[in-house]
Amino acid sequence: MSKKTIKQRIALVAVTTLGAGLLTVATVTPASAQLLTRDELTASTTFVSGQNVGVCFVADGTADNADSTNVVEMLSTGLLRLTTVQATSQSANDIVSYAITGPAVWDSWDATAGVLGATVGTASLSATGKTLSFTAASTFTSGQYLRLKPTGVGTIQVTSSHYISASPAASADTTTQIEVITIASKTTCATGTADTAAGSFVRLVPTGDKASAIAYATGTSIDTSNANYASNGGKLYVRVDMYDANGTAVPDGVSYGAVTAEVSSGATIGAATAGTTATAYSTDKSTYFQVAQATDDTPWAGTITIKFNGTVVATKSARIHGVPASIEVSGLDIPAQDGAATTAGDYVIKDSAGNLLDVDISGTATLTEKQAAVLGSFTVTRNALNTGATSCRYN
Repeated sequence: MSKKTIKQRIALVAVTTLGAGLLTVATVTPASAQLLTRDELTASTTFVSGQNVGVCFVADGTADNADSTNVVEMLSTGLLRLTTVQATSQSANDIVSYAITGPAVWDSWDATAGVLGATVGTASLSATGKTLSFTAASTFTSGQYLRLKPTGVGTIQVTSSHYISASPAASADTTTQIEVITIASKTTCATGTADTAAGSFVRLVPTGDKASAIAYATGTSIDTSNANYASNGGKLYVRVDMYDANGTAVPDGVSYGAVTAEVSSGATIGAATAGTTATAYSTDKSTYFQVAQATDDTPWAGTITIKFNGTVVATKSARIHGVPASIEVSGLDIPAQDGAATTAGDYVIKDSAGNLLDVDISGTATLTEKQAAVLGSFTVTRNALNTGATSCRYN
């Protein structure tokens, strides 16, 4: 019989079982180590000479311990200054590291705000210039600057991690990834340049929504139901909102381009007001256009074309009805012998373009009165579909 003690047998079983992949060992963070949390590094678009240059876009500039990722866009000729947010109380063998993948290197680091180039304790930089490590002796603090320099165009990632030593129980050592920052290094920034493919939203909307911006996160170019037609004398409204590839609203002003709106013959269009011609333009990138009949009481059916710097981003079909121009009567009831006369039947009312209109003539008694009510009515709408021969029966 083996002379192994009970304690030794238990240890042997644990090792054997672990080798078979059946035992999960939970690691315990030493009480002396404080694990870094999310938003460990922050970035900013604010220009700082020699430190933060050519940074066009930062998705999240707030250190709220809510995000483990961030996105930055910058010029490949620029510099990105990342600022540490937290301090840690590290154990003797702990290491905080910042590793770069992609076309960039660490250019400098600093523990004194505004002074780049000073090393901190025993901070070390790998031979490739891509991994910056701080050991327990480095006095790792908040408000420390790390400066990244792109070496070309492409996607760069910075990964923050914290190695926590559980020495002497080396098997319990852990490395925890804290945050990943993805940086797009470009020759030209997309910020401020309209994304005409995915960031341009154009919708026909009712008058109540014409001044309401279309949000990027929920943006759509699907028209509001029934917003593609108007009654005689009414208006059509086209809402336009332009965003760049980062989801940021394109700034107003001529230097950032112009939105042009054109309507086909028979209508007028204006930028955020009534127009007098078939073309309107705006240097506002969050605006609306108003369409009306060119000639009073005359129906219009055509297209509305929206362009940005000459590139078509949307084309909409719409119509505005005219006044009633004809009435078709069918199915008149024949009164019984000696019965009272009746005008009950089916009436189809159209404008001069053949658009079916909805005019209430139920309160009139004779055919002559019904016709007068139709031809004298200027409060005209249409049925929702405006397709096929739709007739209304009035009694």
